[in-house]
Amino acid sequence: MPPSVHRGMSTGERIAAWRVYRGVTQEACAGLVGKSLSWWKKVEQGVRHVERLSDLALIAQILNVRDLADLTGGLEFSLALDRKREHPQMARMRAALAESIAPPDGNGDPVEPVDPTSLQADLTAMWAEQDSPRFVWSAACQIPPLLRTATAVRWAAEDAASRRRAMGLLCEAYIMAGYWFRYVSDSGPAQNASFLAQSAALESGDPRMIALAAWLQAGVLKDLGQFTESVSMCERGAAVLEPGLADDPGDHRALWGHLQLQAALNAAHAMDDGTALRFWDRGDEMSRRLGPDYVHPITVFGRANVGIFLIRVNTALGKAGAAITAADRTDISAMPAATSRALALVDVARCYVNRPGHDDVAAVHMLRRAEEESPDIVAFSTFAHEMTREIMRRGDRTVSAEIHDFARRIGIFT
Repeated sequence: MPPSVHRGMSTGERIAAWRVYRGVTQEACAGLVGKSLSWWKKVEQGVRHVERLSDLALIAQILNVRDLADLTGGLEFSLALDRKREHPQMARMRAALAESIAPPDGNGDPVEPVDPTSLQADLTAMWAEQDSPRFVWSAACQIPPLLRTATAVRWAAEDAASRRRAMGLLCEAYIMAGYWFRYVSDSGPAQNASFLAQSAALESGDPRMIALAAWLQAGVLKDLGQFTESVSMCERGAAVLEPGLADDPGDHRALWGHLQLQAALNAAHAMDDGTALRFWDRGDEMSRRLGPDYVHPITVFGRANVGIFLIRVNTALGKAGAAITAADRTDISAMPAATSRALALVDVARCYVNRPGHDDVAAVHMLRRAEEESPDIVAFSTFAHEMTREIMRRGDRTVSAEIHDFARRIGIFT
């Protein structure tokens, strides 16, 4: 154990101490982990966290550290990075996704016709609930029957036009399912939903559905750490929309703009500052063209969303000060999606935890605000869990009781 390591050190500080103790350069370590030098420096500075247990294990191997607890200050903390809670609706959601690939009656016989117009109205109504703090729970109740209905519409289609429309509706249901699985940090079913959405989108021939499927797939790739591929997916989805941008009153333009913002966030996770900000600028410009009151019904792309993404991009880049400044200039409450508000507030909390000197009081305040916006988002956020453990480890008496109560509410301990 390096003599400079002590109990109060953060994971980044411990990694730095072990690296110096072993006599290895930052450049060498970054290359062996497969990360940029900027990423490694920000981990040591505490600006970024090691988000994956596999990366932490590789760092331990490179630095010849036998016990992960020597890097994290506690093995329980390190395992929390990858540990997943099971949402009460998870089994039902997985079953609904699996059942959606077969005829509703299970044997391929003709099924009773279902009105596609009614299904579209139900899907639209579900997206309209995004502003609710309980949207994640509500969606879990609605998605299984919507998937069953969309599957019935698909199998009841009698001609090519009807089938294309049905596949577009099924694609929309898959997209919501995929995002639900992402909300509760379950990448396996999210991947499956994204593949099914892409297949349905292509059969529908609808550029909007193809773009939305690309949006979901890009998010899944980001969650898996495949940042370059996720940026490319956004670009491919946007390219499908471009032929119709000139004559489109809003829908294609909004989807194109949102894909720019998604690409910006994905590039930021790859620590590509210039590319991230260029994509964000494109999304910002498109939002200004659509006007201050425009909001897309599914992606909620609009002026508030552009501000939210600037917070998240700067957080991913490790620019805590810039992210906090962006948050101060953004009316997060104007964002018409509770999940997006919660994610933005979790990111602001990360910035307060990570910036030099730390500000655990502000971080706890932001985490509580995020919990009020969407309890499910916070309960299943690995970042929220990691920050909570970090704040508890630091032992600031000002927030001790509050952070322990918060930890119980999000399930860190009972």
